[in-house]
Amino acid sequence: MDLEPRAVASAAALDTSTPSIVSTGWGTRDYLLRRALAAADVLALLVALAVAGAIFTGGQPRFELLPVALPLLPVWIGLFKLYGLYDRDVKRISHSSLDDVPWLFHALLLGTLGLWAYLRLTGFQRLTLAEATIFGATALVGVCLTRTTARRAVGRRVGKERVVLVGWDASSELVAGRIASDPDSDLELIGVVAPGDLEGADASSPPRLGTPSGLADVLSRTKPDRVLLSRSDLSEAEMLDLLHTCRMSSTKISVLPGAIEALGPAVELDEVSGVVLLGLTPLVLGRTSRWLKRSLDVSVSALGLLVTAPLLLAIAVAVRVDCGSPVLFRQRRVGKGDRPFELVKFRTMVAGAEGRRAELMARSRDPNWLDLAHDPRVTRLGRFLRRTSLDELPQLWNVLRGQMSLVGPRPLPESEDCLVRGWARGRL
Repeated sequence: MDLEPRAVASAAALDTSTPSIVSTGWGTRDYLLRRALAAADVLALLVALAVAGAIFTGGQPRFELLPVALPLLPVWIGLFKLYGLYDRDVKRISHSSLDDVPWLFHALLLGTLGLWAYLRLTGFQRLTLAEATIFGATALVGVCLTRTTARRAVGRRVGKERVVLVGWDASSELVAGRIASDPDSDLELIGVVAPGDLEGADASSPPRLGTPSGLADVLSRTKPDRVLLSRSDLSEAEMLDLLHTCRMSSTKISVLPGAIEALGPAVELDEVSGVVLLGLTPLVLGRTSRWLKRSLDVSVSALGLLVTAPLLLAIAVAVRVDCGSPVLFRQRRVGKGDRPFELVKFRTMVAGAEGRRAELMARSRDPNWLDLAHDPRVTRLGRFLRRTSLDELPQLWNVLRGQMSLVGPRPLPESEDCLVRGWARGRL
């Protein structure tokens, strides 16, 4: 069997970590809050539809607008989710309903246009400009009010967010003092994880829970909602290890500025009593997100196979004429949950290519796997197929079967997957 060690760009394995670094569910606080926000949005949209339908058009109110538009409610929730309106609370401590307004306004504008099109397609009398304006304005105000109520209700139900502070320096000491002195703070500081004794600490200072190397044990014992992480005197490697530990326990993370080079772009500005924090995206893919992702994979891959069927046939014939049989290249890759599967794509190498692997490894740019600027085993047609990524079209079948995802990391061969260890497996 020919082995073709090149990156798969168009479709990728879902994940390979064991145990998975990506949590399949939210903590109690976030679980309740997300559902409370969705219920608040539904209530506000229903009221806005009722108000819009009550407008007199030609002397008569149109109360039938409400039942006709009811089937669109799940679509509205999906649209709000696409705009991140259920995800920002887990990133930011101080997030409020007013912070949602820019995304909410855009989502309502797009959703109202969709409502207008839906009413036209269903044969219902068209939505007038006055009705659309009243609906959008009422929904914007109503969603902000109901979301505020939902956040307060969940806060009263589950109490303050319990946090552990990692690192002890001037910035983290300031944060601890602000949390302790602010009676309206939404945070409850459990304690501090620091390499040594807390300098400048007094009787009112939070207790020391352990050292950074024992963070996993601290998180297991205290089960905090969030970790506030200060770089202090930690190296970049130690920072990455701490981030990995938090993610493995599905603990939310906020970082005091100073560790930006270890974080990447997926952060949001936050604050606690005037102290700036950086909120990191939690590695959680809940049931709704997984269902939406899988639905997208199935629909797009099925449509893609149907639409590209003539092209697939033409490429298969071209490969058969250019390089003979077999037309398809098959390779064992590692997929979700470390489950192996057989990846398929069009063959782009000459017969017996694997027999030259050991010979070519001496010219590889990477000592762990074969990486050549110009691989002599690739055929002329194969170079065209690789350059245009047409050789990867058969992987839509892997996506349809649930072995890969349209968006995700590259599925690695078993010989390469075993080389990825520690926090680096977070990408998988």
